[in-house]
Amino acid sequence: MDKNRSDISGINIEILSDIKENEHFHPEIEVIFVISGKVCVSTKCNYYELRKKDIILFNSNDMHQIETIDNSTVCRILISYKVLSGAIQNGNYIFYCNSVLDKMNSYTLL
Repeated sequence: MDKNRSDISGINIEILSDIKENEHFHPEIEVIFVISGKVCVSTKCNYYELRKKDIILFNSNDMHQIETIDNSTVCRILISYKVLSGAIQNGNYIFYCNSVLDKMNSYTLL
């Protein structure tokens, strides 16, 4: 896995190529933005093929698997659950962001 990394106070930003991650989960919220190519993502119940400019978010402790196809590149942002819950000041929250399923909303401003 090729990796460029930046870590800013509870927010970890990585540019990655050649990802093949087995099914896993973690306490951080994870955002995947496809910079180039195609990325296959699976969750407990769903499978998605993301392409250039697609974005998906995994909430804290969501089981998921990620694989890039043919030297694709993604930006992965990991946001500390502790940092985010301190900013929102609410212990229970779920985010929704999936440009593959939600074609009615524009994610270009993100």
